[in-house]
Amino acid sequence: MVDNEKLAEAQLEQRLVVNGPGLRDDPEGVQTTSLTASQTDQENLSQGSSQSTINEMTGDQAAPSNRSDGRREPALIRVKNLKSRKEPKPSMPAAVKKTRNRYMAIALITMFVGILIVPIAWATWTVLKYSFPESAGIEFFMPPKERSQEKSELWRAKMRSMIAQISQMPKPPLTKPATGYGDPRVGQNALAMLTAKKWDELNKTFERAKIERVQHRTGSELMDDLYKALSDPGDVQASVWSERLALLEGWAASTPESATPHIVLADFYVNYAWNARGSGWANQVKDWQWKLFRERLYLSADQLQQALAFGTPSPDWFSVAQINVLGAGNKNDRQIYDSITARSNSLYPNYVPTYLHKVYYLQPRWFGTGREWVDYVKKEADAIGGSEGDKLYARMVANVAHLYNNLYQEVPNLNKERIARGNALLDKQYGGGN
Repeated sequence: MVDNEKLAEAQLEQRLVVNGPGLRDDPEGVQTTSLTASQTDQENLSQGSSQSTINEMTGDQAAPSNRSDGRREPALIRVKNLKSRKEPKPSMPAAVKKTRNRYMAIALITMFVGILIVPIAWATWTVLKYSFPESAGIEFFMPPKERSQEKSELWRAKMRSMIAQISQMPKPPLTKPATGYGDPRVGQNALAMLTAKKWDELNKTFERAKIERVQHRTGSELMDDLYKALSDPGDVQASVWSERLALLEGWAASTPESATPHIVLADFYVNYAWNARGSGWANQVKDWQWKLFRERLYLSADQLQQALAFGTPSPDWFSVAQINVLGAGNKNDRQIYDSITARSNSLYPNYVPTYLHKVYYLQPRWFGTGREWVDYVKKEADAIGGSEGDKLYARMVANVAHLYNNLYQEVPNLNKERIARGNALLDKQYGGGN
């Protein structure tokens, strides 16, 4: 009985997994136990490595050993609960999908325009800008530039043609200007007639002014007041200028037998041009301002040409033509200006505004050299002679005096005695300093 128990105990010991040397002195038992322990160590190392890997994956720390020899026993693997699978998303409503597709299409089109269309359009505009600068379609996109050489030559040819045409026209009878004063109501009444489209009354007002030739102290006439009232709306919005232009064109269309509406239109375009240019120095004027300035002066020349279809032009035609050349021409167009002035003086030697415009034209800021204008004043006053020559001398000097800080210091070669004599005659004629 005892032997059987020992045999069973020995067999049990052989099956046990031990970590140390054999518990018995039996060599066979030791050998068997050592072999079993070696195999057990390898299994423990393998299990430990696997456990370490599992601990790293699960984030768990290794459990402490509860054995006396310090070896760790295999730990239980903690398995986390797997998350339950998400339920499938509900399908997108048709309205939302349609809106999304629309915005995506807009985004794609915008991207396409930005990447392809804009560079192509810019390249096309650049080529056309430098290849065809006079194209009306391109001017909508490009900043206005100065007039082309072709347009300026056409304008010069037109002015020379008109001068040649006038030289063949008969000389009208000379009328003497009458002494008068500026009446602001004359211009206001004429403007009221134009606004009310009373064409017949307006025509009679201008005809009466041409016959009476009321002359003011400065040398301007009643006709000049009428022109200014109708052709110069002043520094106002563009819509006012457009409305005035429509009225003047209506007047010209309703009076096909008269040159007066065309001359007023020519004067309107001159004022319209200076409105676009401004009163600043040339280097302060922008390209688009120069563009409008010259284009409107060309339109003024067209109206002057139409007015010649009615015979010898009136003195105010020459006055408007002088201002036109002052703006549209350059220093090389001096001959055109001198020809217009000379023809006006030949037909209407007592029309003072022609002389006043020429003195202004000869200022150094425009197309004169040095004190050339002083010689011109003396020459023309001497040609008239007498008291009328003295008055003309005083009027021409007074017309440009505001351009100088101290006239007599800056222009010492002026004839002070003649100026004083002319002003005294004007004071006697018009009463005091009026």
